[in-house]
Amino acid sequence: MHNPDGILWIRPPAIMRSAIAAIRGQVPVHVLGNPPADDPHSSATDCREAGRMAAAWFLDRGRRNVVYAGHSGDFDVKEGVFRGWEEEYASRGLVYDRSFLLTMEDNIPERLQILLSGGGVEGAFTFGSELEAVDAPLAAAGAGGVDCPLMVDYNFCDLSYVRTPISG
Repeated sequence: MHNPDGILWIRPPAIMRSAIAAIRGQVPVHVLGNPPADDPHSSATDCREAGRMAAAWFLDRGRRNVVYAGHSGDFDVKEGVFRGWEEEYASRGLVYDRSFLLTMEDNIPERLQILLSGGGVEGAFTFGSELEAVDAPLAAAGAGGVDCPLMVDYNFCDLSYVRTPISG
């Protein structure tokens, strides 16, 4: 087994914080994203700003009824992105319609299929971890592309198979 000279740990879950401390006793560990509080050896990402920017992209194009798939209050990143998403709607005097919110606890493909069959879905945002659950119902409904753009936080995800590129 190789013994690394250091570790760059990207977005570790909170449950791993004690492991980070233990590993640091042996090698340097730098955390990128989702850092433990008051950790001088970490860098944070502004998840709320990312959520605002994602929502703004849709809103700037007149799309209010956008599916937001993959929300979870158990993950700091996903919670932060969703807070920013709702803040962007609020900054424009709008309220995000939470009937378009699909959480990790939902059966995302089933719920999305129901939303698509009702019409009115103007786009979708999801995380790479939920991409397959979102892409299949969009494909089955013939949705995507310019009519229903799909935006993906593609960390940890191979996007080579995504069939509906975003333009504009």
